[in-house]
Amino acid sequence: RSLSTSILPRQTVSFRRSNLFHKLLPDAQLMGWILDEKNAYRWIPINPKQRRSAVICVYDPTKDTIAYFAMIGHPFGMRSAVYNYNRRSLLLNTILRAEFGVLSSFYYDDKFGFEPKDTIDSAYLAAVMLHTWVGAIFNEAKMQLTDSPVILGVLYDLRKQIISITNDRKASIIQTTDEILSSGRLSPGLAGKLNGRLSFAAMQLWGKVGRAYLRSLSERQYSKTGHDTITPAIGLSLREWSRLTLSGTPRPINKVNDEPADIVIFTDGFFPNPMLNESGDARVGGVIFDRCRSKPMVFTLPISEEMMRCWIPRKTQISMVELFAPVLAMEYMASAMHNKSVIFFVDSESVEGAMVKSYSASDDLCELVGVFWRLADKLKVSIYVDRVSTDANIADGPSRDYKEFWKVVDEQGWCRLDTWVPDYLHPDTAFKGLGV
Repeated sequence: RSLSTSILPRQTVSFRRSNLFHKLLPDAQLMGWILDEKNAYRWIPINPKQRRSAVICVYDPTKDTIAYFAMIGHPFGMRSAVYNYNRRSLLLNTILRAEFGVLSSFYYDDKFGFEPKDTIDSAYLAAVMLHTWVGAIFNEAKMQLTDSPVILGVLYDLRKQIISITNDRKASIIQTTDEILSSGRLSPGLAGKLNGRLSFAAMQLWGKVGRAYLRSLSERQYSKTGHDTITPAIGLSLREWSRLTLSGTPRPINKVNDEPADIVIFTDGFFPNPMLNESGDARVGGVIFDRCRSKPMVFTLPISEEMMRCWIPRKTQISMVELFAPVLAMEYMASAMHNKSVIFFVDSESVEGAMVKSYSASDDLCELVGVFWRLADKLKVSIYVDRVSTDANIADGPSRDYKEFWKVVDEQGWCRLDTWVPDYLHPDTAFKGLGV
């Protein structure tokens, strides 16, 4: 084999494997092979002593009677079927790696692997022969050997180095969302099914941008109220997913590297707390470090009461204000962020959670997170979000408009960014209107 298994970790994540190949063999043309077992669970025998518990009955209309059958293999849906089947699947995968040097992966009964073009034929032959020898029957109609394999409904374009949602999956998502929006109803069961499909689809988009619109579907999935009417948040989620399905940026298979981020941004928000005798205007601020610039950049902007009222009133507005800051930072740095890697540091756990996976029970936070990821998709920014302690957050100075901070900014020659309120955040043209 031209590539030893010892230089790659034993991972079953297909995206990471193709990513590492891209780094280790940058000039090699990669291809993929796929093998799908046929009726996989039925070929795993059950214990003969348990056959009395594996009896199924079927109505025979021609004889107007019920026929009984004892299954000798695991029926799909049996509790132990997945565990017992995966033991064999894992064994075959281990043999392929250890004995044949094939960098294979599996997801239940779907077997696949990536190889350079020079070794793809031998890897594919090893997988086919091993399954033939042990009697693991596979579906020949679903076998693939190509530079554009479709794995679990995901298209891996190994020539262009991108992964995307297949056209069939796109059509299915659009049809489902249109039917729900037309009927105006979404049951918890359908919400759970759709949530699973969209969660998987989000992994194929740039920055997993679709995650910001899944929280409302999860709440409906586990709702015990019995209501099935579409809320504004669900309407927003479905409309945005329709847009992402049609025009969302496919996820690139980037080379693995240890380079530092191109831009690091600290953001913070201030809202006066009467319990602490605080006063002043609500305000956001940020400090930006760009590797292409010798001096840091600073911005600050007051947030009007009208703007906050537009995004659903709250008793405590600090979380809402904190979330405005990253969105504004993206707007002000748009020209410098294109195709760059950016780290955002925030000192609010709720804002961090909302930005990463939309962990919020409030519609307004999720809608503003949607604005953030829309910008990320538009600018093709690779984003990492992390939390920094309040005491270590340098953006505390501009968000509270400290005179001492601005004195240091002027003495050190830091750049003050021009600020404005983008149209999509203005009360008259708010993004949240899409959810109505």
